[in-house]
Amino acid sequence: MCSPSRPTRDCCISTCAIGETYLRQCRIAEAERAFEKTLDIDGDSAEAHLGLAVVGLRQRRYEDAAAQALLAVGCTGRGLQRTEG
Repeated sequence: MCSPSRPTRDCCISTCAIGETYLRQCRIAEAERAFEKTLDIDGDSAEAHLGLAVVGLRQRRYEDAAAQALLAVGCTGRGLQRTEG
């Protein structure tokens, strides 16, 4: 049972799955909230960070998307340099 006072790994999986469903339905704001809720439960959830990266891409927030993608693979992005095209 998902409870704010006792979050579990199952809660994390459930809220992330809900976020993915919202993404498939193009319900971006709801997806973002679901992925953020997942991170409230487990701040290291790669799936939630990846979901937020997709949200960022769909909203054309490319820097946010890149930052979330790096978090999804365990990088902080420190030391990366931005190149001008």
